[in-house]
Amino acid sequence: MFQEHLIRLGKYDINYVDEGEGEVMLFLHNGGGFWQIWEHQLRYFSQTHRVIALDWVGFGESSVAEEPQTLALYEQVLQSFVNALALPSFFLVGNCIGASVALSYWQTHPDRVRAMVLMNICPGERMIRIPLVRRFLLGPAKEGRLRRTVEAIFRLSLQLPIVKARFPRILFGPTYSPTHSLAQHYLAKYKQARQTAGRLNLLFALRSFTLSSFLRSPLPSGLAIMIWGVNNQVVSLQREANHHLDLLGIKEMSNIAAGGHLCMYEFPVQINHLIEQHIQEYG
Repeated sequence: MFQEHLIRLGKYDINYVDEGEGEVMLFLHNGGGFWQIWEHQLRYFSQTHRVIALDWVGFGESSVAEEPQTLALYEQVLQSFVNALALPSFFLVGNCIGASVALSYWQTHPDRVRAMVLMNICPGERMIRIPLVRRFLLGPAKEGRLRRTVEAIFRLSLQLPIVKARFPRILFGPTYSPTHSLAQHYLAKYKQARQTAGRLNLLFALRSFTLSSFLRSPLPSGLAIMIWGVNNQVVSLQREANHHLDLLGIKEMSNIAAGGHLCMYEFPVQINHLIEQHIQEYG
């Protein structure tokens, strides 16, 4: 078991785990998730590295957000976190919004980021595939009475049997089992009002995570690798992977054949090998 800690950063308490010794590897989870998605990586790499994983504001055991959960907020949280722990440099491993934050942080602190592993990168507003719905949710519905109506509908929809049956199955590939510890953790968190609030806040802030809106230049050769779950039902391989490869200037991508959005948990041996190979070659 990993020992959890709380650290106060401004007005937020951030929950995190910190194990092992050596070069630092910092793991950043996806929206709606928590540090436990990295359980297999933390156990494996803590034998050779200092591994740290946090819960984002609005999720896990960290504080509920008092403001929009934008990319800017999460980058600020990450900057405050690494400063508080006095981390001079580290490897960044991120999934979905965690990958987006890693990219944004690298642009402002390139001297601190030794290498990056970017998994299932968040497509931002592109995640809402129907343009009319996208314009509505990220435009007029973001404020006032209309937002409260959308929030009420969202909360009610979470109680529908068809939605409950899909969650958290949609996060995994075909290997999903409700008995897996991570699935059990998601099911427990699904019932918490604070987690629902976090998902809603993130929904209305999706536009800030759109890579083309904040990426200033392609990545230096070799700095990052990209990994995608072929069976990702949250962020489509076919729709998003090549789009992000082109934007980032990455030449190759590793696909996890039966993996979903949480392929790091489903296929830890394969993922650990890819991460290890990259940090040895570039770090």
